[in-house]
Amino acid sequence: EGGREEDYVLAPLHNHSNGDPVAVPTDDGPQLHSAGGPPPQPRYHIRALYLPLAGGVLAVVTVCTTWLLTMALKHTACAGCLPVISETGVHTPERYIFTGGLCTAALLFAVSDFVYHGLIEARINALGDMATRTLRVLNWIGFYLGLSACINLALLSLVDIGAGFIVHIIVSFLFFASAVAFQGFSCVLLYKLRKAEQSSSNSFLFIWKVITWLLSMTSWFVLPIVVSIVLVLVGVRSPSEELLRNVRALMQYTLISLLVLHFCAYIWDLRYVLIPIYPITIPPPQHI
Repeated sequence: EGGREEDYVLAPLHNHSNGDPVAVPTDDGPQLHSAGGPPPQPRYHIRALYLPLAGGVLAVVTVCTTWLLTMALKHTACAGCLPVISETGVHTPERYIFTGGLCTAALLFAVSDFVYHGLIEARINALGDMATRTLRVLNWIGFYLGLSACINLALLSLVDIGAGFIVHIIVSFLFFASAVAFQGFSCVLLYKLRKAEQSSSNSFLFIWKVITWLLSMTSWFVLPIVVSIVLVLVGVRSPSEELLRNVRALMQYTLISLLVLHFCAYIWDLRYVLIPIYPITIPPPQHI
């Protein structure tokens, strides 16, 4: 999202002095590390964008695979019914793919959330005296909302809807609520941050995030009401169970597609962020 075209090196945010992460320009580009001392030297780096990219591809492939298996093996609730995403992880062999794939994706998303939080924190610090408490609070709220979405994604993949219906419904709701709320707080944060930076770069990415967030809100809150009104207007006053299930599944597919489209922008945001890989040093044995 930032306008700089150099690499960022994300170093550990541990406490050297006051522990405030800062952006320090070096010959290798700005490095993100804690103030008060030089960062340790990494062995090599990996591009941060590979984390959300791998998580997104894994999540999409997992859901598509389990959906196709559910339809092919006729593990749907009724003949002619489209399964909601949660129903594609109930039976075997889909359940193992569903749990393993989404748990791994949730872990990758959680690490990506931490890296993105560090990148935004560095941009805030780069503002100097213009950095406000509001920007920092919004960044932390966004971080915890993203982490909540990741945790609930892992939980809903572990507790299938057949074995723990109530728990699964609760964590599914928390996942969607956290994800949509993260979108909103992130858009507000980026608006305020871009305004403070007086930046007009990457306007398309910012507009993309806002539009997909608004569409996500619409699909979650407004679309069910619109569908209900349409059913009444076309004369379907007592819809069949099959129709209701298919409408609910299509609305869920729409919301998930919008979430995927929204988070594609964050992959591009992290394209210049490098994650250092540090060597593991084992101290020599102490001779007594």
